[in-house]
Amino acid sequence: MTSDLCFVLDTGVVVSAVLLPRSVPRQAVDRAFARGMVLAKDDKFLELAVSGNATCIASGDNDLLVLNPFRGVAIMTPQEFISAT
Repeated sequence: MTSDLCFVLDTGVVVSAVLLPRSVPRQAVDRAFARGMVLAKDDKFLELAVSGNATCIASGDNDLLVLNPFRGVAIMTPQEFISAT
């Protein structure tokens, strides 16, 4: 089954998920892979999300979070992502 959902997870979320297997960021990464396509890139998350038609960006970075929503893309914390998906 192919999903139309597309997610961007920033580097901090992915690194936390790898280092902390029981963490909220890990749950967010697992949820994103289970529910849609994940786009990954080390920088330019906003550009990637918009050009990739992402549904949301999951980030712990306050500089991104304050931009929510950005050109129609929701920006949320990993905890918000888990609650919303």
